[in-house]
Amino acid sequence: MTKTTNAWLISNERLIETIKTQCVEYDMKGSYGGNIQLNLIVRIFDGATIEIARLQEKYDLLERENKVLKDNVKNLQEKIS
Repeated sequence: MTKTTNAWLISNERLIETIKTQCVEYDMKGSYGGNIQLNLIVRIFDGATIEIARLQEKYDLLERENKVLKDNVKNLQEKIS
């Protein structure tokens, strides 16, 4: 799984990997008789985890930039006072 700081992905990493592994195993065995293509489920999980990690990185960056901006405003207010 993609390296991330997202708490939900970290706490559910084992469950996600287990579901993906089971989908691949059932798909390869041909033992799944449902209408859903299991390889698509794996691709959906992969895409979702990548997107969550990407959004978490963007959130972290915005949070750091916000802190810098707040510090700059505070410094300007102190200079004005």
